[in-house]
Amino acid sequence: TKGEKALFVPRLEVEHAQANAVVDRVDQYVEYPFEPHPLNKLQDIIEDMGIRQQYAADQDGYPWILGYKGPSLSELLGEKPLGIATFIEGQMAIKSQSEVNLIKESVKWGNLAHTLLQRYTHPGLTETDVSLRASMEATLCMLDTIGPIYRAQSPFSDGASVGYRGQIGRNAAIPHAMASNIIFQERDVLVTGASAPVWGYNSEL
Repeated sequence: TKGEKALFVPRLEVEHAQANAVVDRVDQYVEYPFEPHPLNKLQDIIEDMGIRQQYAADQDGYPWILGYKGPSLSELLGEKPLGIATFIEGQMAIKSQSEVNLIKESVKWGNLAHTLLQRYTHPGLTETDVSLRASMEATLCMLDTIGPIYRAQSPFSDGASVGYRGQIGRNAAIPHAMASNIIFQERDVLVTGASAPVWGYNSEL
């Protein structure tokens, strides 16, 4: 295909993709579940682009998650893709100085959120109250400092975030627990986490 770049998106995303993606073509499908199946549409696109020989992919088709079911690329194209997930992750691990600076900026605001969390945590208060207060205050401070140029560029958060995620007291022994609005008590063991997305880059404290 001589380096032709294509983006395959649901109909809902077409205009956004056309305005922002650096590609040669944007193809669409009607949101799943619908006929034809999105992967069958992808098969047509691959054939239209002239991809006939060995191809590479990070995985053999879309994962069966969130109610989705569909054929693998191997089933559609009659040949298993060359796996390049390790290569892609290796490339993503290499950061330019600008990217490192964005991660450091993320650390700065995550650290502020974490400092505020420590300051506001007292017996008798709930993790929800303290977490939201610290997150909001750190985010507003970040916006006052960086100004209107700030962009989170994250699908999960639009500012600094900090909390306990339920790892309080006896629950501190449970890794990756869930927030439960627990009331702090004296001598509780506390496990915390803080982050702040900055132009698509993040850190975790």
